[in-house]
Amino acid sequence: MRQHDPLTPAEAERIAMLVEECGEVVHAAMKTLRHGYDSYDPTAAVAESNRAMLAREISDLIMKIRWMAHKGDIPIGWLVEACNKPLTVPRYSYHQTEEA
Repeated sequence: MRQHDPLTPAEAERIAMLVEECGEVVHAAMKTLRHGYDSYDPTAAVAESNRAMLAREISDLIMKIRWMAHKGDIPIGWLVEACNKPLTVPRYSYHQTEEA
């Protein structure tokens, strides 16, 4: 079956990089859930807290999203709009309040 709008090799590579970064964010988030923000891997050459690792991985993901917007994979206006949306408490959460 042929795609209607096949990706170029460069587009496919950017999607693959995006998926990889999403996986790294998930991995860091799961480590944080299991062990806490301030925990770290004692066997690592450089001690990095789960909080720092999660922040680094989220930053890497944001950079991939920005790169995709720069290359026209996603509308740059969407990215600007997403960054300028007011922060609100999700309706589906139980523990999120303005104070928490």
